[in-house]
Amino acid sequence: MSQHAGNTQQDPLSEGVSVSQPLLDAPTSTSPSTSSPNRGNPSLTSGPSSNAGSSSISDPARKISMPRTGRFGTWPWLKLWSWEILSTIFSLLCIFAVVGILAAMDGKSLDEWKLPISPNSLVSVFITLSKSALLLMVAEGISQLKWTYFAERRRRLYDLQIFDDASRGPWGAGILLLSIRHKALIASVGALITVISMAMDPFAQQIIEYNTVSRNRTGVVAHLRSARHYSNGYDSIDANSGRQLPDYSGQIATAILGGLSGSILPTSFSCDTGNCTWPTVDNLAICNQCINISETANAVCDALDSGEVIDFQSGLSATLPPTTLYGWKQSCTVSSPQTKGLSLNIWRNLRGYKDVWENGTSSLSSLYSVRESRMNITAQSNCSDCFQQGNVARILAVFPDPLGLTDVLASHPRSWPTKVYECSLDLCTKQYRTSVMNGNLSETLLKTDRLEFPSCLGYIPWNSPLADSVCPGFVRGQVPPNMNSTTLDSMAEDPTSYAVSRGSVDLVKEQFINTTVQTATSISEALDEAEGSNIIPVLLFYANGKNFSKTMDNIAASMSHQVRHNMNATWVAGWTQEPTTRVRVIWLWSTLPIALVFMSIAFLCTAMIVSAQPARHVWKSSILGVAFHRIEGSTPDELDQRELPEWRRWLKKSMLFLRTTRMGGYRCVVHALLQVHDLD
Repeated sequence: MSQHAGNTQQDPLSEGVSVSQPLLDAPTSTSPSTSSPNRGNPSLTSGPSSNAGSSSISDPARKISMPRTGRFGTWPWLKLWSWEILSTIFSLLCIFAVVGILAAMDGKSLDEWKLPISPNSLVSVFITLSKSALLLMVAEGISQLKWTYFAERRRRLYDLQIFDDASRGPWGAGILLLSIRHKALIASVGALITVISMAMDPFAQQIIEYNTVSRNRTGVVAHLRSARHYSNGYDSIDANSGRQLPDYSGQIATAILGGLSGSILPTSFSCDTGNCTWPTVDNLAICNQCINISETANAVCDALDSGEVIDFQSGLSATLPPTTLYGWKQSCTVSSPQTKGLSLNIWRNLRGYKDVWENGTSSLSSLYSVRESRMNITAQSNCSDCFQQGNVARILAVFPDPLGLTDVLASHPRSWPTKVYECSLDLCTKQYRTSVMNGNLSETLLKTDRLEFPSCLGYIPWNSPLADSVCPGFVRGQVPPNMNSTTLDSMAEDPTSYAVSRGSVDLVKEQFINTTVQTATSISEALDEAEGSNIIPVLLFYANGKNFSKTMDNIAASMSHQVRHNMNATWVAGWTQEPTTRVRVIWLWSTLPIALVFMSIAFLCTAMIVSAQPARHVWKSSILGVAFHRIEGSTPDELDQRELPEWRRWLKKSMLFLRTTRMGGYRCVVHALLQVHDLD
């Protein structure tokens, strides 16, 4: 017993049982610092004891049962990771709470949120709590991997400081990534998680976005004017005068003039809140289509006549001979190549001087005046199939190309006119998307379809007894196959049909012709138009920068407004809206916090598995692992470092290695510190 007295040590975990345990492999140094601290202490020797419950290790029959804390799956081992496991659960619960909040509020109005804290703030709170728990388990994982790192082989002692700094925050974690790197891959992953975790809070602030939108308000209805049936109505029947429509003819004329001036009235609506929407609405309307037929129009122009003397003027000075003012006339007949019977005439009058003194001969010397009609327009008043095709009017408009005073007319008798348009006004349907924002009406035209009226044949004047007959119309090519063309009632009841009154449509046609058609029948009428005595041709010619197609589009739009507000128009119900704040979740920003939590869990599980290997002990961030196991292999002078810079210089020159005792029992102790010069 006395031979082993100096080489035994009492196990602090033996619970009163004196266990003789060899020290680490004896170092070669005989320094006092390497001698056993238990020498000379009888209470720590393995000699005889007066305690009957104690036993000597020399008793081979005595077996000591100690907890196996270095095996995976046992309760004592899991208990060592209890705080980290709880942190994992807490971090997951916080992330699940964030996902639940985001899923519940995505696309919802902020008014539905009843808590005193805003959704964005609550998400930030849970993200912060999850981050705190995340950093705890990552820090403990890095700290535990520190001991594994030194247990694998001899390492630089200064790495112990690097691991310790890495477990304390992003700065130390970045140092570990730069200095340790591939030598401790798992620990480097933990350090990377620590660095990236700094972005969790900024990402959390970007997850929720607030947008101001409009929502439907219950209990308040908006109204919008719409028409699928057009009829102006009639006065009482008079056998002598027929049916009179004085009021409505004036409305049509007003609509036409409004289109000429570009003053198109807005659609009537009712919206109490100033913000309203309606479903897409199909309205009966009038559409225009113009084609430039200048190249294909049939134009037959007469040559200039021989001219006639208009006036004789004496010379303005002694050097100028007397001159005679002559006048010439020219006319053209223009017809449409597509519409039979659609034609008109245009005229012009030219004035100039003719020499009378040079050898008694005369020649066309110069022009000083060209008087011509600015335009001439006509419309087809009736045809056999016009109404069947939904046609209101077919128009031919001719715009003469003004001649310069230097043109030699005799050599170009048929170069005039140059601009000819054929337009068609048709009954159609227009589909709109309508909304009111801040009291301002906005209508977007989605599509336009022409209509046809298969049951209505021939031309009926508006004052005819048949004028009040109703004609159902359908989008061209979409007439239901089972419709009976001889039964108007069955067609009118079809939900896809549009209904018009024959007399009302014919009234629109005649009123359009009376208002806009200015067909000159003589040279004097043409010249009156050229000089602006009639305002309608002037407007048609000059409106919209002489863009006749655009002018006709405006006329059709203004007439459509009159149709949409006729006596048989109805109101379409819509939704009144009020501004509200809507929550929009940008899920992409939530991927980083969620991914970091699961990466941290995977990292912790890996660290736990690595630490569960034999001869591995769970010390984590505790400094007691160093305090309980003395540093051997160094002299007291080497260990007597008082300043931090001196410690760092000495640590960078030293190595550390952890290993078990020679007994290979259930514990692992710190081996002596080995000097660098002892290493390869």
